[in-house]
Amino acid sequence: MSLAVVRLFLLPALLASTLLVSSCVQKPAESKNAETQSAAESRPPAPLEEVVLFPVKVEGKYGYIDKEGKIVIQPKFAAASRFAEGLAGVQNDTGKWGFIDGSGSYRIQPAFEAVQFFSEGLAAVMQGEQYGFIDSNGKMVIEPKFAGAKGFKDGFATVVRAEKMANTVVQTSGFIDKQGKYLVELLSDAGGFSEGLAAARWMGQYFSYIDTSGKKVIEPGPGANRHFQRAGEFSEGLAPVALQQTGRWGYINRRGEIVISPKFGMAQSFSEGRAAVVDRSGKWGYIDSSGKMVIQPKFSEAAAFLNGLAQVGLDGTKIGYIDQDGKYVWAPRS
Repeated sequence: MSLAVVRLFLLPALLASTLLVSSCVQKPAESKNAETQSAAESRPPAPLEEVVLFPVKVEGKYGYIDKEGKIVIQPKFAAASRFAEGLAGVQNDTGKWGFIDGSGSYRIQPAFEAVQFFSEGLAAVMQGEQYGFIDSNGKMVIEPKFAGAKGFKDGFATVVRAEKMANTVVQTSGFIDKQGKYLVELLSDAGGFSEGLAAARWMGQYFSYIDTSGKKVIEPGPGANRHFQRAGEFSEGLAPVALQQTGRWGYINRRGEIVISPKFGMAQSFSEGRAAVVDRSGKWGYIDSSGKMVIQPKFSEAAAFLNGLAQVGLDGTKIGYIDQDGKYVWAPRS
């Protein structure tokens, strides 16, 4: 979940070798240069240094603070997302999104209608009305052709394909690898991979969990406790699920067994020992892995902990950051 910020290579070896062979036959003196250039073009971009900064809104503009609440990148963006793999998506005043590094300088110029954060070296971006994937140099490595997309984890990304049938547009979900090849497709819904598993729903069925080979490892039924109406990502060995029978959220382990009772109105995946949940008051708080409420429900919105802090909202308009004790590092403000 996002709080007023952002709500989601290699050249073919045959081509490279063909170019190299052609160079050797026709221009022997350039063989070494061709080989060097081919290797450079096929090499993934070097990973950037991780940046631990957090987006905040000050007087209508977004900048970034450190863990102590000090502003490090001055508020100057129309919108901003969190840093991941050394880059953060930001929106300029024309509505276009690009990526900055930890100094606040553009690493990838604003050219996209929407962006998601980097994961496993790639980021989903919207160009026109379609999503594709770029690397950290801004090179499009999977062409925009999806109606929706979510970043790579465990080598796979979740994508949505829209196809017109008669007078209706039908959307289906699936998982692709980094060459754009489908692992599983034609799903009615799908989550993202995490810890080797992903939620997947076939037409007319409840959610299952599949592994990275596409095999179902947690299947629906036969009991009502395995009829998952909705399902989230595994993290720290647990995944949030909503039961069809009650609509309430709880948590399962990797065997599909419920280990935290379904009693929440909404629930997120665990991160850094905490998970955001909605109790019967309609407010967000945080539980630990035993299901105990460790940060009392009082927030209108809440995000996962990352690098010791979690972004929270009050009154639907004010955004702040808390530490794992629930103390404010950045007091909520509009």
